[in-house]
Amino acid sequence: MKMLKTAVASAIAVSSLAGAAAAQGWNGAYVGAAFGASHGDYGQNPAEGQFNGTNGQLFAGYNYQFGSLAVGGEIATFLGEVTVDNPSNYLRSLTDVKLRFGTTFGSALVYALAGYSFGGSRSYGVDYDFHGLNYGVGIDYSVNRNFFVGAELLARNIDDGSNTYLDTRPMTTASIRAGFRF
Repeated sequence: MKMLKTAVASAIAVSSLAGAAAAQGWNGAYVGAAFGASHGDYGQNPAEGQFNGTNGQLFAGYNYQFGSLAVGGEIATFLGEVTVDNPSNYLRSLTDVKLRFGTTFGSALVYALAGYSFGGSRSYGVDYDFHGLNYGVGIDYSVNRNFFVGAELLARNIDDGSNTYLDTRPMTTASIRAGFRF
């Protein structure tokens, strides 16, 4: 009987250590790239125009993991411009700063995010700076110890302060991502 108790206690200890080791999988720094499609209305009147475009993105972040829960921060920037149906209006740059809160399910990290977006736009030859809030959801899947793939849906409510040109409600980007954890 004592041997059975020792075996059961050993199995529990080994399985809890294995769970703790697996839980550390999302802890630490990461970098990666994404490809996304953006869509959204712009202008004071939603019928004024639409953002429709694809773009590349680069991102970097850090996760802290506590058991199956993870929190972290990420910064992502668009590569290239996002155009609209009117070629006189486009986003020259866009950067998202995000706080991510999630939980692990096996090899997956499912998260919600919220943050701040800023960048520059051009409307009829005039440059504007814009800013606003972002929010969304995503999932990253660990392929191995260092490599992950994922998908993210991010919405932004951004405004250039002109009360005329860039006032989106919201601009949404759906992205596929791949990254490397250190």
